[in-house]
Amino acid sequence: MKGCVHGLTLVLLAGVLIACSEDADESAAGGQPGGRGGGKPEAALPVKTEPVVRGEVTSYVETHARLEAERWVEVVSRVQGLAARLQIEEGDRVREGQILLNLEKKELQLQLEQAKVATHQAQAMYDRSKALQERRMVSQQEYETARNQLENAEVALREVQLRLEYADVRAPIEGVVMQRSVEQGELVRTNQILFAIADIEPLQVRIRVPEKRMSQVQVGQEARITVDPVPDRVFPATVRMISPGVDPATGTVKVTLAVPTGGLNLVDARDAAAGARAAMRKGRVGERYLLGGPNWTFREWMSHVEDLSGVRGPFLSPSLGAALLLAGIARKVLPLVGGAFKLDDESIRMSALYWYCDSAKARDELGFVTRDPMETLRDTIDDLRRRNSELRAP
Repeated sequence: MKGCVHGLTLVLLAGVLIACSEDADESAAGGQPGGRGGGKPEAALPVKTEPVVRGEVTSYVETHARLEAERWVEVVSRVQGLAARLQIEEGDRVREGQILLNLEKKELQLQLEQAKVATHQAQAMYDRSKALQERRMVSQQEYETARNQLENAEVALREVQLRLEYADVRAPIEGVVMQRSVEQGELVRTNQILFAIADIEPLQVRIRVPEKRMSQVQVGQEARITVDPVPDRVFPATVRMISPGVDPATGTVKVTLAVPTGGLNLVDARDAAAGARAAMRKGRVGERYLLGGPNWTFREWMSHVEDLSGVRGPFLSPSLGAALLLAGIARKVLPLVGGAFKLDDESIRMSALYWYCDSAKARDELGFVTRDPMETLRDTIDDLRRRNSELRAP
């Protein structure tokens, strides 16, 4: 069997050498049974052969870190007043500019009326002084004094209007309310922290990578994340940023990973059809090829649809449990007004998952390429508008 083994794994290399040297040992022993000592013949070692195949050698950089929100904003009160009405609770998703808390406004409204009266009086004095100054019946100094008083009164009015506007505490960013630090009826002080809002789409992870391993890391590279509550699930991530500096104390570089929250793979049906034809011409028998386009989070997909259609999508992203509950209510209510809710629970559950795929194999072996995904969305929207007049551009 000498010279017959070609594709053995490394751990079996020693066995191959022993097995392939059996004939040589017998020859050196003069063909006598039992080898040099003439004893019992040695048992042949079983060897399994495998065909040589080309594979990938993967190197991992493994570390531990915490999932963090991309933005964490503390909302403070710009004015003092009693907390009259809470509009949200912890865990609620809010849009930018949404009212979180209403402060009591009676005192501010009185101040606004006083500022309006003062402005009206200053305006009348200015008008009278201007008319007299044009006839040279008052000095230039008296005229300028009246004008300055009017300007001061107008500034005071705008200041009260601004404070009245600040009595409605609003969300500075879109996100999820992570903390509420105020109770209804509480006296709120100026600059007091009331809420904390986090933008969790996408989540991010900041890791530290040894400087000597940085040649293996680049922006856009895929990563895999596991979390303690569900250790059997793997979540996709992407290298978003790489710090240009090295920490002199640890010799590591900060790398930021972006973690999308659910998404899909978008591919044009025309490209998929072309890929299927290429698979019949160039594909290897028994092989499978994924024909996909870009992997987008649902927020990215919705944002592109909004830009192309001019129609604003839903700003709320309820949890899976809340979405299923609302769907059940809609199925009961809509028929009462002549409508119908056509989305089933399974489709709602699917929307919380990642429908990503990697078409590298099809690209390398079949020459599979996809067109600009924005072209696909644009053509789809145009086709829907031709079919349904309600979807026509505003």
